[in-house]
Amino acid sequence: MDIQDPRQSNFSDSPYKDKMVTAAINYLEKFLIDMKSGEQAKDWDHVQGYLVNFQEYDETANAWFIKSNGEAVYVPFAFIEKHGTITVDGITGYSVKNMMDKATDDPDRIMFERQINDAVKQLSNSSNVWDSISS
Repeated sequence: MDIQDPRQSNFSDSPYKDKMVTAAINYLEKFLIDMKSGEQAKDWDHVQGYLVNFQEYDETANAWFIKSNGEAVYVPFAFIEKHGTITVDGITGYSVKNMMDKATDDPDRIMFERQINDAVKQLSNSSNVWDSISS
């Protein structure tokens, strides 16, 4: 049996998907405000974020945040469309301590690396702006 190398996902762009991305970013910005005002606020000071790419027909998507302490936080959410407006509702996520210290064949690390490599937007730890990632 021949196993082919994985191929890059083909995510399309459209005005509708742009609305979905905007709704996701709005949700993630509010999420960060909440995290930066919580008990572990200092760990969220210099965070990197990745909005994982998705198709315009997807009902859910997710982001990953990498905190200054090395913990990776998985943040899934659902898209809700009502009267032509798209909003986002959070879904319970989880965190993985020291993600990059895990073995390269660890399932969490494999999923994490694949998803951040397919990110559509990135929040660097030196800015508060979600930048587009060119493919």
